[in-house]
Amino acid sequence: MSKLYCAFVEIRPRFASFLDPREIAGAFVRCYCTADSESHATEQISSALDGEKLDIVDVEWCCDIDRTDWENPDDAEATRYAEEARQSGDVVCGEYHCWGDDS
Repeated sequence: MSKLYCAFVEIRPRFASFLDPREIAGAFVRCYCTADSESHATEQISSALDGEKLDIVDVEWCCDIDRTDWENPDDAEATRYAEEARQSGDVVCGEYHCWGDDS
């Protein structure tokens, strides 16, 4: 049976990404998906982000959100993304928290 996973991922945009790498040096994003295991979830997320021309710098954490109590259960935005992932079976990314290049 599939579980619902959430991963907190640091990404870097590549050329032709919807995030312009000339303006955006990186971002953090929460990604939601259904999978049989944490490793399968991270594989799905990696594939989806690669399709968006985003490189993963780091997966800070990935967890079965139905088995954790530290995620805010009253976060309407997170609940919406989680339910979309549960219903669609796709990887659903939340808001990208971006930063520019300070060099």
